[in-house]
Amino acid sequence: MFTNPEDIRSLMAQLELSVWTSSAIGALFESGLAEHLQHAVAVAELSQRCASLSRDQIQRCLDVAASVGLVVRQGSQYRLVEAAGPFATPPLRAAFCGNVRAALVQALALLNASRGSGPGTDWRSADDDTRQSQGDASSALAPFIQGHLAPLLDGLTERIERPGARFLDIGVGVAALAMSMCRVFPELSVVGLDSLAAPLALARANVKQAGLDGRIELRQCALESFEDRDAFDLAWLPSFFIPNAAPALERVHAALRPGGWLLLAINSERGSAQQQAVESLMTELWGGSVLRAEESEARLRALGFGSVRTLPGPAWAPTLVVAKR
Repeated sequence: MFTNPEDIRSLMAQLELSVWTSSAIGALFESGLAEHLQHAVAVAELSQRCASLSRDQIQRCLDVAASVGLVVRQGSQYRLVEAAGPFATPPLRAAFCGNVRAALVQALALLNASRGSGPGTDWRSADDDTRQSQGDASSALAPFIQGHLAPLLDGLTERIERPGARFLDIGVGVAALAMSMCRVFPELSVVGLDSLAAPLALARANVKQAGLDGRIELRQCALESFEDRDAFDLAWLPSFFIPNAAPALERVHAALRPGGWLLLAINSERGSAQQQAVESLMTELWGGSVLRAEESEARLRALGFGSVRTLPGPAWAPTLVVAKR
């Protein structure tokens, strides 16, 4: 409980530390320096490998990262802790950097909009950098599906690894997840839906540059208007980006092949009150739907889905409700 103005100043100072800590760590990864930090290295060597940051800026970012235990100082040298190594190189580096950047630029968009100096906070108003950052953050889902999620869902691994496998990416955005799924699952083809033209323009450029235009089909289409039937082995529905997600679940059920799985991402119910409040704010800004696990499970069962359950997971991740046609 706050009893005087100084308590408020202390709170905001602590939150400011978090913002700058995230930025300093992000700078090490965005600049590519994190890759060189997988072994002990001196600041002088790092500065020779990075033209975008000065030697002193690199030093200060390293000190910030060391203060939270992400970097270890060994005399005059620094290195990443082993657990951070996978995020230093592709494909997880893009997702890591996307998470950092997306949070910062979208938070700034909210502040600008609140004083009437910005274009707005929803996806119609977002710039390409915001869209790309958010998309990059989602690309980590594909290796997570392969290594952790698919083995928990009856028959899913076999379905999405066989020739002719198809994935429905609802709210495809800039196609970062769609491309990541194609790389992780070589037999998979993707249909990506988005109701907005601007992210799809970025998506088409990204897909073409990646040489995946033969495997990824992009459609400007709202989920309520989607009419494909018995066509997909796996569907991804992030409700916090999708308006009216709950009524559209019937479309997803029809679009899945018998035995196909739905991954429905909803706001976390496992985190702190602060986390849940922030996630609800983000969903409101994104124009999505706030769904809860119990009501989502009931709706999916009523539509004829089986094996419906909410998966346990870390508090920092969205809650996943899974269901099988």
